[in-house]
Amino acid sequence: NRVLSIDVLRGISLFGILVVNMLSFHSPYLYVNTPFELSKSSMDDGIIAIIDIFFQASFYPLFSFLFGYSLLLLKNSCDKKGISFVPVALRRLTFLLMIGIIHAFFIWHGDILINYAVLAFLFLLFISLDGRKLFYIGTSLLLVPNILLTLLFSVMNETAPETIFQTDDLKIEEVTNNYKSGSFIDVTTQRFEDWYYVNNVGNSIFFLISIFPMFLLGAAFYKLQFFQKSFISKLKGWGIFFGMIGLLIKCGPFMFGQRLDLEFAQDSLGGPILSLSYIFLITYFCEKFNDNKIWRYLQQIGKMSISNYLLQSVVATFIFYGYGLGFYGEITVTQGTMLAIFIYSIQMIVSNHWLKKHTYGPVEKLWRDITYKKFL
Repeated sequence: NRVLSIDVLRGISLFGILVVNMLSFHSPYLYVNTPFELSKSSMDDGIIAIIDIFFQASFYPLFSFLFGYSLLLLKNSCDKKGISFVPVALRRLTFLLMIGIIHAFFIWHGDILINYAVLAFLFLLFISLDGRKLFYIGTSLLLVPNILLTLLFSVMNETAPETIFQTDDLKIEEVTNNYKSGSFIDVTTQRFEDWYYVNNVGNSIFFLISIFPMFLLGAAFYKLQFFQKSFISKLKGWGIFFGMIGLLIKCGPFMFGQRLDLEFAQDSLGGPILSLSYIFLITYFCEKFNDNKIWRYLQQIGKMSISNYLLQSVVATFIFYGYGLGFYGEITVTQGTMLAIFIYSIQMIVSNHWLKKHTYGPVEKLWRDITYKKFL
């Protein structure tokens, strides 16, 4: 049985992820001091500000939340069918890890599926806890380390501010040349370097205090039945409350200037808090106006979330990389955002058409068959 709001949330999160990822698809976003260095006009400035406040670090936590929630749906389904959950989950996560490896090293370096799969293996150790324990652990793991790190970065910002924000122009030129004009081998080498730049051992702690807590909160919300009709009326108020707090933190660097502590808090605290606001408000409006046609299109693209996520990378890298059309570094932020909207709109139409004839997306079908060993 599909839950309308969960599929809609998944569909909306795909749009947010694409808008943010587009900056890295068409430019060396990883290596700039601030995204405003990519700006070429006042329009670019405005769009970068909107992405930074409303999109950046707010949609992958939302997707992480849904991932944890969905694993509980899977467990509940297995329990009802009398199937042992752990072997099913292990097959499901192993396949996800394999897809992530292919995606990261042969399509696009910004893959999130590897992290999801690895952290989900750890999540299986917590999945049997009751909802309150999952909620308290998830909340503590999200807030306590990130608040302490924000305070630490505040001290660092005061003692050595000149060493914190630097842009390596030579590195940007090298990355641009590799992606724009390099062979497939050149691009693949650069892709691995960029992937490791984000996913090195030193950064692993940040995934444990950003992605993993949202897994726990998603599972907690499932077990505590937060999305049952008795809670729906309260979600609007909670959504507004969390939205105000999230936006206040997200606007910190714009109000007080570029500081390491504010930049860190913007993503590590403001991002997840704002994503909870999105979850509450979208769920509320889905249930309140569940006959609106737009929900159907968002639900359909959400049902094919993995297929569409991978397709976004395939299309974008073909447009921008040297072994494709080679437009890397040649379009503005505004043009890139318009392209993201166009790609997503086409995906909504195609997903709706596909699911008129099929029950699952192509990758989801293969994933399901492997999960339940139907391929045998």
